[in-house]
Amino acid sequence: MSTASSNTNPFVELLGPTLIRDAKGKQTVKTVDALKGKDLVLLYFSASWCSPCQTFSPILKEFYKKTNNSKHNVEIIYVSSDSSVAEFEGYFGTMPWLSLPVEETATIKNKLAQTMKIRGIPALIVLDKQALYISDQARNDVTAYTKESNKEAALVNLIASWKAIKPVPLDQAPFEGSTAPGAGGFMGILMTLLKNPAAIFALMYFVKWAMRKYKQLTLPDDDDGSDDAAADAAAAAAMLQGQAAAPNDDGQTEF
Repeated sequence: MSTASSNTNPFVELLGPTLIRDAKGKQTVKTVDALKGKDLVLLYFSASWCSPCQTFSPILKEFYKKTNNSKHNVEIIYVSSDSSVAEFEGYFGTMPWLSLPVEETATIKNKLAQTMKIRGIPALIVLDKQALYISDQARNDVTAYTKESNKEAALVNLIASWKAIKPVPLDQAPFEGSTAPGAGGFMGILMTLLKNPAAIFALMYFVKWAMRKYKQLTLPDDDDGSDDAAADAAAAAAMLQGQAAAPNDDGQTEF
């Protein structure tokens, strides 16, 4: 998705010409006016039916109250995945920031999600004043800041760290949904296993099963332990099924 042209404001091209301030959409504001002078614009992908979103939203509200001012110049835009207009109105009605107009949300959200490789919610993307990419790890950053004993210093450091990142066009951004630095190879596999205890146990079961099968082939006169091997294989399969069905380890609901 292109984020700039010679005649169009990059945020208008990205988000559309209008944003709303209230759940009913009666208080509209031009995107250009709403984001004028903002140093950082955060896109908040969320939904009322998403349990991790309900946990994160109060944390984000605290952050917003301290950054939506002339000192930090931060704005947040809600990108809804609510199932109905009623759900949108109920959920956005609790939020202090701006939102895409409900009637245009689906189309714009789908384009944004594809461009930014959104695979789960909540997700929080940081853009600079020209709608260039800064970070897609803002959810983790904001959560970590609220746990600091000196929140004011942590907040200043967080905003400064975002502003220190060299922004890049969205089509060049290293979104975690695609190939991110350090995400592949042996370390990527190792990190995935470390974050998924069930996968480790399942792997152990399969190793035990494979060893028993090897003994059956090489030592046919011994007790082949077939019952134990079958039980281990079944347990491993069940564990992998449970792992596949579980929420992802970043605490996100599948998008």
